[in-house]
Amino acid sequence: MILAFQEGLVPGESIAAKLEWLAVHGIDGIELNGHELPRRLPEIKAGLARFPVQATAICGGYRGWLVGDDSEEQSHFLADMQTLLECAAELGAKGVIAPAIWGTSHYLPLPKRKSSPEQDRNMLIRNLEILGSYADSLGVTVLLEPLNRYQAHCINTIGEALEIMELVSSPGAGLIADLFHMNMEESDPLGSLARADRRLAYVHLSDSNRKLPGLGHIDFAAVFAQLHQMGFKGAASVEALPPDRTEQLSICANYLVSLGDQLK
Repeated sequence: MILAFQEGLVPGESIAAKLEWLAVHGIDGIELNGHELPRRLPEIKAGLARFPVQATAICGGYRGWLVGDDSEEQSHFLADMQTLLECAAELGAKGVIAPAIWGTSHYLPLPKRKSSPEQDRNMLIRNLEILGSYADSLGVTVLLEPLNRYQAHCINTIGEALEIMELVSSPGAGLIADLFHMNMEESDPLGSLARADRRLAYVHLSDSNRKLPGLGHIDFAAVFAQLHQMGFKGAASVEALPPDRTEQLSICANYLVSLGDQLK
């Protein structure tokens, strides 16, 4: 398994400084922010050539979502995603992470959806087909991420994501599991990981309180053991709230590396 941190969490002003920090702490990869990524490619590629760290995936940097009810926004989203998938291919990353949607919920006082559940489902499948086919042609993946019910009105669980995956024919569509969201939505998180099996392409590491692994109540030793038992060879990347103190990042890195070492 490849250990990574999201770019925004890593100390350092430049990408080179961030990559050096990761290398010093025994972290294998960096999950890149997609904002203005095409412009940043030369600097990132130069940094990756200097340090034993790889780009694992791209998160964010697109306008819109896989499910939307604005045709212009959907056009922007598909174009942005295709550009980011091209960047992922150029960097050797697994692909681009995308939830179905963000900022919608049946549990909060938000505006009602204009589209029906069936329309949302059909749009999600159609867009995953389009982007998955393009991703596959580039040798990368579009990674569908289930979010908790307070952040998204659809695709909240691994099971729901797997149902969609069964209806998408392109091998360029994959699944990412986020432990923070799973902590809220899955009655048996380890069982859900096992159920995902070969569909699981990527993992987000975050504790039960959205803080760094080790600062909440998720049993990361059990999670790592489950992933090891499954033969998971993808990347597990830390996505968490910024810590109160920078040294907590070093503690977290050491903790995760030690968990991985115990399984070797």
